[in-house]
Amino acid sequence: MIWSTAAKVAVSALDEKYDLKGKIAIILMGLILFPVLVVMCFFGGDSDAAEEPYQKAFKELGCGDEYAYQLDDIRLLEAYILEAKETDEEPKYEEIKERMENDYLHISSSSNVCLLYSDEELVDMLIKKYHVSKSYKQEIMDALKQIRNGRENFSYPIKGTILSRYSEEQPGIVMHRETQKEKITASASGKVVSVSSSNDSYKYGDDISVKKGLTIKIEHQIRRSVDKESGEYDDTTMYSIYTNVKNIKVAAGDEVMQGDELGVKAEDTIYFQLMEKKKYVDPSKYIYDPGTELGDYANVLNPEVLRYSEYIQKYMKKIGMKDEFLNVVLCVMQIESGGKGTDPMQSSESPENTRYPNKPNGITDPFYSIQCGVRYLKKCMDEAGVTNKDDIKKLQLAAQGYNFGNGYISWAKLRGGYSYENALEFSRMQADSHGWTSYGDPMYGLKFYNIYTSTSSADAGNLKFIYPMKDHMMISAGYGPYDPFGTGSTMHWGIDFPAPTGTPYTACEAGIVTYAGYNEAGGLMVMIQHNATYTTLYDHSSRLKVKVGQHVKKGEVIGYVGTTGNVTGPHVHLELRKTVDGVTQRIDILPYLNKP
Repeated sequence: MIWSTAAKVAVSALDEKYDLKGKIAIILMGLILFPVLVVMCFFGGDSDAAEEPYQKAFKELGCGDEYAYQLDDIRLLEAYILEAKETDEEPKYEEIKERMENDYLHISSSSNVCLLYSDEELVDMLIKKYHVSKSYKQEIMDALKQIRNGRENFSYPIKGTILSRYSEEQPGIVMHRETQKEKITASASGKVVSVSSSNDSYKYGDDISVKKGLTIKIEHQIRRSVDKESGEYDDTTMYSIYTNVKNIKVAAGDEVMQGDELGVKAEDTIYFQLMEKKKYVDPSKYIYDPGTELGDYANVLNPEVLRYSEYIQKYMKKIGMKDEFLNVVLCVMQIESGGKGTDPMQSSESPENTRYPNKPNGITDPFYSIQCGVRYLKKCMDEAGVTNKDDIKKLQLAAQGYNFGNGYISWAKLRGGYSYENALEFSRMQADSHGWTSYGDPMYGLKFYNIYTSTSSADAGNLKFIYPMKDHMMISAGYGPYDPFGTGSTMHWGIDFPAPTGTPYTACEAGIVTYAGYNEAGGLMVMIQHNATYTTLYDHSSRLKVKVGQHVKKGEVIGYVGTTGNVTGPHVHLELRKTVDGVTQRIDILPYLNKP
């Protein structure tokens, strides 16, 4: 209405000063700008942010801005209520405010403090009061934890490979990175408590390393929720501890932000720990960044591996193994040794080895190592039921069985086949039964997937991305400057597809889920790696349907539209990321999209 009135006034004024061509030009300009203005009003722009119903209700209840981070938890809960009501209509402002006041928040308006009740209380309330299905209880609890952990935003101090995971005997993780002068960064914002020296040691594999350099300890204050009965806040103090640091950039008492440089590595490994309430905790429960572990394995095969290709192919033919599985063998060798050493298939401990000692690197003949390894891998593939080179899930099962011993394969088949979750469960179960701190490599199947797909798909030309939603293909914001008139300085790195909260969206291409969690800007988000070069990202979900390590098909539902993160309306933000020679760029996905 406002725009049409303004347009009439403008055209009327032109009657006196311009000819018909001028009038037509102005009218055409108006017609072009009108949809842009509509999009701005409904889906973008900071000017509308204050009118967003959740933020508006939060402020009217007297809640301070410093507690507004909890609105994404509330949006998640609201999505399940919408599903229980079987409606795709956005909740009304009055309803949102009422539920905030009576169901979600402990409010002390005199001090502007508004905190959520505990996760358990909130989920039980949804089930009893709003008839959300009990089957969703654990899913909602996990999602709330994802949001909380993402908000606490702990990250790994370096981008490296995890050599040793957390255990009660060694309550920390050992990370490795060969890059010289690798910067060590703060895993979260906080205050430096101490910088001290240590002569203690830690273990990874069969190696024992003395802590070198200095150790930095940082304190983090975290406020999570409030107990509904006692009315007391769950205030938690956590500490992050970094060992093997030199060239220190901070001192006791300094305030640091996440990502600030603390120093550099004193050796190739760093020992990293987290403490909560003065007890060591497993960092993997607070950090959602599996890409750190996968990064070193997303490259093409080493020349040392490829030089064995001809011999491997001849031996495969001799034992009746199809030529199409050559890449499978090469990828396993890449993970095992990179083609180096006298036991390139690391098959010394394999039951196929009858000539050399059954101990690590006992084989001293690389060709005998290949014979043993290929025979054992074939047995794993046969038991896994692999029939062709495109049986990805079964190939992952066989590869993980090669690492664990094929007892895993029959065990996993009873549980639906390969998954990262059951590989991790099997590893912990075996470690406990043997009294060891670890057993095998539960990431083996994921590493195999990354290498194997990178050798078969090198560019987006081999990928055919589809739209994430068949019935919602209108784009409300495209790739490029955020300002629709092209004068803004903020870059929009993806494209936005508006749809009602709770609308399911799907994977644009097949791939492996490398991230499924919470990010303050992106909200609940999913990242899918399609090959060594291309990854897609999906932001602002109301809830997720996938987990890290899961293989998804093109068109498979991976999440539901929402408003978590920095948004003013429900939509899916879709990005395409391209990695070449270790450098990642965000590029426009629109030219690659094919309508379903």
